Order: sequence, then structure tokens, then C-alpha cells
Amino acid sequence: NLSGGTLSLTDLTAHIAIATDGTGPFHQPGGTLNVPGIMVDHRNATGTAALSITGGTSTIGARGLRVSDSTAAVIGGTASVTSSSIAIGEFVNSSLAISGSANVNVSGAVTLGTAAAISGDLTITSTGTISFGSLRVGRGTATITGANVTSTGVSIIGTNRLDEVPGMTAG
Repeated sequence: NLSGGTLSLTDLTAHIAIATDGTGPFHQPGGTLNVPGIMVDHRNATGTAALSITGGTSTIGARGLRVSDSTAAVIGGTASVTSSSIAIGEFVNSSLAISGSANVNVSGAVTLGTAAAISGDLTITSTGTISFGSLRVGRGTATITGANVTSTGVSIIGTNRLDEVPGMTAG
């Protein structure tokens, strides 16, 4: 739990790893988080991870936010999150919900479904301001309801267009 104060990682190759091989949550109802990256169960599909950022300010650097194996990832409440990128779905079908009045600014891509036959689902209902460099849907669903979302582009990648976005898989 980060409910006050500041948590900073200064090693640019480091990240917060949640439930790498086991079970674990990370909750941020307040305070300030400054990290190069957050990986929500990044090693394999055997962990059970939960991410909840519902308040405070989070700055996620060049390593971005990766939701590899979780259906319990939420950015909500009054959170203010800035990230270089977000990737959802790597080992198993995963999801991220952005709700409440959260403000989220992603300078790069938000990518859904980053591995073969794996979905990444994004649901946005926040009344805050949401901004993406781009939204890339490889496999999965982006659902936006009543939210103020700005993106410089949207890509939907099918089996005949995989060469257009390195690392993307068929949808």
C-alpha cells in the first residue's frame, strides 16, 4: 500500500513487479509513485496479481505499465497517472479498467493483446481526461463509455497486417 509519501525507483532498468510467481496486490490510494515501469505478473501465467491505483500521482517511465496476467487491474478514483506506454495481455487474457475521475496520459501506445491468442481488454468510464499517443488493438476489446478520450491514432491489426506494428499478433 502506498497511501502517502513518495516511492521512487532511480534505477532506470528496474520496475515494480507484482506477483511474479505467486499472489500479490499493489494498491496506491495516495502518495507519489515515480518508477521506470510496473509489471503486473510479468514472468508467467501462474501468478495472481492485482493493481489498484485510485489516488495520488503516478509517473511510470520508459518501461511502461504491462498488465501481463491480471483481470484485476484498475486505475480509478482521483488518480493521476502518466506513463510512456501500456500493454495489456501477454500470458493470459488480461484487462485494465480506467474509472472514477482518474486522469491518464500515455505518451506512447496503449496495446491490447500482445501475444498469440491472448486478449487485452480496456474499459474506460472515467470522467477525467484520458490521452493516448495511439491505441493498438491486436486481440481484445476497447470499450469507452462517457469518457473524454484523445488519441492521435487507432490501429486494428488483422492477420494480413501484422507487419505494420512490430510485436503485434492477429486479432
